[in-house]
Amino acid sequence: FGLPFSYVGSYSSKSTKFKSYTALFAMLCIGMWFVNGFSIHQYVTYFFFCSLWGYLIAGISKEYEVQSFKDDADKFIRENPNSIEAKIRKWRDENPESELTPEVFFQIQQEVLNNGL
Repeated sequence: FGLPFSYVGSYSSKSTKFKSYTALFAMLCIGMWFVNGFSIHQYVTYFFFCSLWGYLIAGISKEYEVQSFKDDADKFIRENPNSIEAKIRKWRDENPESELTPEVFFQIQQEVLNNGL
């Protein structure tokens, strides 16, 4: 039964809609520990640590993905400084309200690689 709680914890790490449920579950567990005392042998404690594990691992995974994207983007920009910067400037001029996401950067990168310049 710990696997579904771990999955819910990892899903709540990536979804802003479920972060309030995670905080509510944590407060429920803390309240129960104050009333009954903390024991690792309680099901609620076990499920709390399963969901905490899923939450932390998903957060670490998400941060690693962001850092690797930044490293890849920096390397690509260093190797193709003029063409990629021109495409990024053009995209930012066309989309002033949007943020440069990994998907958009990947599309720009593919355009540069396919077109040559």
